[in-house]
Amino acid sequence: MTQGYADGLKVIQNFNTLAQPLGFAFFSPDCGIPANPTTCFESVAFQDAYGTPYNGAVIKAHAVTTGMSNLYLNGWWPITGYPAANIASGPNPVALGSNYTVLATKSYTNHKSVVFPALNAMVAGTVGGGRVVAIGDEWVTSDPSLSDTTYGPSAAVFWNNALKWLGQCP
Repeated sequence: MTQGYADGLKVIQNFNTLAQPLGFAFFSPDCGIPANPTTCFESVAFQDAYGTPYNGAVIKAHAVTTGMSNLYLNGWWPITGYPAANIASGPNPVALGSNYTVLATKSYTNHKSVVFPALNAMVAGTVGGGRVVAIGDEWVTSDPSLSDTTYGPSAAVFWNNALKWLGQCP
């Protein structure tokens, strides 16, 4: 599952309809998971120009990330555990369930100068008899990302690794 777009929190609500039953959610570091997305300060987090490296990212060792050196993100949403009682009233992410492994993180400072030292950008886990991989952006699916000489090789490695890992159900 990938999420992204700069179309605001209405899009994030659609993705969360699928994600929340799996134990995670996409959220805004400025708004949390708001009941009324039109009142949120920002419509999207971490907007960068194409070609800007994912500076400061920590990509962790896992079967899905083997051989990846970077991950291009543009207008992405962090991933939090769900259910999260405190997420509706503030931008505080909660821990993912023990069935998930965080594969990539990135720090961020929101418009209120609240520093989030390690927001989840990519996670993988098991749910029931299946597996899940989620990334907070859809760029990994786009032709420009796959053909880019800097990010394309890692995007291709990601897809090969993710499909192999997803096919090995526990």
